[in-house]
Formats: sequence, structure tokens, C-alpha cells
Amino acid sequence: MRSRDGKFPTYASFFPSEFVASVRMDRATLVRAAKKGRAMTQAVGYKHSPVALHWDTAGALALAPVIGSSADQDRVKGMNIPFTFAHGATEDVAGMSVRFNPAYLLDALEAFTGQETVTMHVQEFEQGQSRKPVLLGEDPTGANGYRHLLMPIRLDPPK
Repeated sequence: MRSRDGKFPTYASFFPSEFVASVRMDRATLVRAAKKGRAMTQAVGYKHSPVALHWDTAGALALAPVIGSSADQDRVKGMNIPFTFAHGATEDVAGMSVRFNPAYLLDALEAFTGQETVTMHVQEFEQGQSRKPVLLGEDPTGANGYRHLLMPIRLDPPK
């Protein structure tokens, strides 16, 4: 066996340390909304469609499936997700969204079984979407429990 020169990166370096906003949500409500969103996409024949956590301009949060064109999407009603800010404010997230594969989101939320809430830490938004990994976990440093990185699904606007 050959020895390796150099050092491996530290585990903590893979996780972001600065966030635009951190929101605390009820885990059971988020699981229910993700399952409902996945079922809605499958019911209309979209097998691999994402679900989106979207803040409206007033700062209310809802999770809805991403179905069809933007005109179709305006008619899709999501499930409201009550939340509180652990970091950031309404103006940081108003009108923004984060899209996930519902199966990956549900898998990550499953790791928090036994916890009533889960905190999502969002790094930054570009063109109304989060394009960088989102961190799930009560403590972003991981000192007080699990943390999971989820890659948002990026939907580029039509050209």
C-alpha cells in the first residue's frame, strides 16, 4: 500500500458557515407538505418534479410542487409552513424560493426523527432561487446534533 502525501480536507470545511437566513420549521408539518407535494406531482404524471419552499412578498412560506409552466404554477396551491427566523429577516427571503427533489428532502428530514423542529440555513439567492447547498440542522456547526447538506434544484429561466 502506498502512502499519500498531503492532508485530507477537514470535515467541517465541506459545510458553509455564513447564511442569508436561518428558519426554524415544524418537522412534522414539513414532512406532511413534502409528501403531499410529491403525491401531487405524481398524480399529474410528473415523476421527477421538484417541490419548492417559496416565500411570498409578505414573507409567508409555503411548500408546493413545481408543475407545468409558470402560468400553471401560479394556480398550484402549496401547504403553508409556519416558521420563525433564527437568523435573518423577512426582507432577506421575500419572493425567494428553494427547490428540492422531494425524495431527498424527505430522506434528510427522516434523520431528524424525534426532533419537533428543524432549522434550514440558506446561503444566498440568485435570480430568486437558492443555488448553493442548503444546510439542515439546529446548529450549523454540527456541535448539537445532525446536519445535512441538500443541493437545491436549479431551474433556469427560459431564454
